[in-house]
Amino acid sequence: MSGERAPDPGAPEVAAAASEVVERRVRVVNPMGMHARPAGRFVELARGFDARVRVGCRGEEVDGRSILSLLMLEAVKGTELVLRARGPEADEAASALAALVAAGFDERWSWDGRGARG
Repeated sequence: MSGERAPDPGAPEVAAAASEVVERRVRVVNPMGMHARPAGRFVELARGFDARVRVGCRGEEVDGRSILSLLMLEAVKGTELVLRARGPEADEAASALAALVAAGFDERWSWDGRGARG
């Protein structure tokens, strides 16, 4: 044995690190904005992390694990979203979610007027 102990989750330094909020700002780039399919992808990714995720825009903030809440933001192309995460995987969650939004929610767009293809 090396004599080292695993960190105590109840220790003040571990609890403080888990309570810190990680924030990322990102713009919606896909032409259709955050409609149902992108919101579903966002929620699916957010639920994969041990972190509480909040999404804000235009002074409103909602639960990032709720499709309906995300849709209520009416985030159209160009909308700046503020992603906030708190918890053990907050940094990873915020980074992955910001990357998803920046990548247009991984949607491909058809420029012939028929919309996105997921």
